[in-house]
Amino acid sequence: MARTPNLARLSLADLQHIVESRRSELRQLQRQRAKWQKKVDQFTRRIVALGGENGHRVRNGSRARNDVSLPEAITQILGNSKAPMNVGVIAEKVQARGYHSNSANFRQLVNMTLVKDKRFVNTERGMYALKAQRRAAAGHEIRPLLESSPGD
Repeated sequence: MARTPNLARLSLADLQHIVESRRSELRQLQRQRAKWQKKVDQFTRRIVALGGENGHRVRNGSRARNDVSLPEAITQILGNSKAPMNVGVIAEKVQARGYHSNSANFRQLVNMTLVKDKRFVNTERGMYALKAQRRAAAGHEIRPLLESSPGD
């Protein structure tokens, strides 16, 4: 595209000509896009008819709905675990329990939830537990040591 001259030096007629030529180019590009979109839609229909995906991440234009939020689902999973769990395992178990997500990177969403939510604690790299479990586990480890001390 040619460089636009300094607008202060142009006459009103010149400015109107530039605006009209841009509008004309815009209409032409919109017509071309509509024509190409029809062709893409035809290919998409053929792909779907043959059993392929339609290329859109979100199906039927709707977001996945769940009975519980992602943090609650993670809390349920970690609540049933006696030991800290890996992020990937947590993500798999959450989905195995029926949590639906259209996300292409669900594991990353689980990881972000684990990092941001104060109910979860990072025990070591990539391993998470409920904060209450960590306290309880620490208490169980200490109690036997105290009970077996020679002063009792």
